[in-house]
Amino acid sequence: MSGRLLVACTGSLAALALSFALALGTSPPAAAEADVTFTVTTGAPTVRLGEDIILNVRVSNGGSEPLEVPALRLATDSVSVRVTGEGVRDSLVTRAYGQFRDLQGELEFETTATRRASVPPGGRLTASIRFPAVALGELSFRTALACTDGPALQADAVVVDVVPQGSSRRLLARVETSRETSFTIELDGAAAFNSVTHFWSLARDGFYNDLPIHRVVPDALVQSGDPRGDGTGTAGWYLPVEVAAEPFTRGTVGLARGGHPDSGGSQWFVALGADEDSAIPAAFARLGRVLEGLEVVDALATVELIDGTHRPRQADRIRRIRTTVR
Repeated sequence: MSGRLLVACTGSLAALALSFALALGTSPPAAAEADVTFTVTTGAPTVRLGEDIILNVRVSNGGSEPLEVPALRLATDSVSVRVTGEGVRDSLVTRAYGQFRDLQGELEFETTATRRASVPPGGRLTASIRFPAVALGELSFRTALACTDGPALQADAVVVDVVPQGSSRRLLARVETSRETSFTIELDGAAAFNSVTHFWSLARDGFYNDLPIHRVVPDALVQSGDPRGDGTGTAGWYLPVEVAAEPFTRGTVGLARGGHPDSGGSQWFVALGADEDSAIPAAFARLGRVLEGLEVVDALATVELIDGTHRPRQADRIRRIRTTVR
């Protein structure tokens, strides 16, 4: 399966989304012919829930001159994957590398560019892109390779059937705390596929081990997932926002972010508002809900705070998060 050059591209999230929309339309804009193809195949046509989907991507240069492309990785200026499926909200699986800067009162994102790779005439560049399967069903993956000085490469869609693990159909994350207590989150990959894939991957790989619960708003939320512990840390990248359909009521788990919609990364929170009037607005990606142990989260919200702040005087910690399928 191969895709010819289809649409002009850029590294920005908005333009990349437009590229996908144009490429999936019935009348894509005309593009000059080029002796380069971008192909994608699946590592396996069937994957169990919670295991990794593997997409083998390849750029082939059939021209007579070297081809400069981004090194192949999940990034807004490299590989991004549009996920669709019955019952699954459309999602763009990608990452934005760089940093936010406050310029005259507005947050602007400065991209850290993916390094360039040269493909010689007759040569190929290959890589395996992987991310966890966090939603059940037959899912379609349409992959694009962005670039900064030429048209985007668009591959034909590939299909992967995500099946249960035996009778187990739910993604669970058991959060163990420094109080020797725990609570369990049921993740909802169908609602926010990209956000849940990254949360699941970070938890599975131990990223959250021993991180503080650095922010507590009584009767509203508790928040963790920051390696710096001051509310400014990330896992090294940011995610395009996947806004929830409804406000965050008590027990909802969301991906925290700053003032910019695409500033979410590794930080997450549990909403504790007792009624709809105290619900957190639907401006965040919804990761799931607390399935068991909401009283544990309530207890974490009783910590003493530094005067005039939402920072605990002595923060509780997340010992680890165990990911399971049940």
